[in-house]
This record gives sequence, C-alpha cells and structure tokens, in this order.
Amino acid sequence: MNVKVIKKFLSYVGITAVMMSVFFGITLLARTYFGHGGYGLIVVLAVFMLWFLYTMAKSDVESKEREELYNKEIANFGRK
Repeated sequence: MNVKVIKKFLSYVGITAVMMSVFFGITLLARTYFGHGGYGLIVVLAVFMLWFLYTMAKSDVESKEREELYNKEIANFGRK
C-alpha cells in the first residue's frame, strides 16, 4: 500500500471523527437547552447554507474580476 494514501485516508478519518463529535455536541446542547436535538440540526444546516451562499458570492465576484482583467489584456494585446 502507498503510505501517502494511508496518511491522507487517516487524516480524512480524523477530520470526520472531529466533525461528528462537533455535530453530536451541537445536537446534545440543543437537546439540553431546547428539549429536542432537531434544533441543533437546523443550526448546522443553516451554517452550511450560509457558508455555501458566501462561497458562491465570492466565486462570482472573483470570476467577474478575472473576466474584466482578461478582457483588458485582450484589448491591450491588439494595440501592441
């Protein structure tokens, strides 16, 4: 087996374990304070949705900036 593959696999397993623990902690806190673990799930999904929307907005702005720069370079290239 490839050692690099095993190291990457173990890092993914570690990250997954940490994220599962965080998720469990959030649902446990929601169950403790609000009486139902589903509220914790709603919070996790809301955070992921906000992260997704931010990532989309950032990607769109960066793409438009690159496109404007590319168009300027193309316009200037023809003048030389």
